[in-house]
Amino acid sequence: YKFFIPAVNLALGIKYLSLMYSKYSEVKDACERWNFAHAAYNAGRGNVNKAERLELLEDGSCQTWKEAAKHLIRVTGQANAKQTIDYVDRINRFFLETATRPK
Repeated sequence: YKFFIPAVNLALGIKYLSLMYSKYSEVKDACERWNFAHAAYNAGRGNVNKAERLELLEDGSCQTWKEAAKHLIRVTGQANAKQTIDYVDRINRFFLETATRPK
């Protein structure tokens, strides 16, 4: 019931996103790890892990979100994969725009 209180909802969302970030410790680059965390937040960790495993089977390594994302369609279907890929892209654009915006 407290989920409907904005401050509680935001705090729990941040906590969950941080948890997702910690689950991708094998991804060495911090920015790429955040991409995986955001994708898992949106699509579910199990789905992102399946896409990551498909990339590992194909290439033996998976250190970038784009490598895993190309397999997401096989896991979640086209519409859901597109939604998650767009979600991660929008977050990255937002951070890029706000980081380079004059103060």
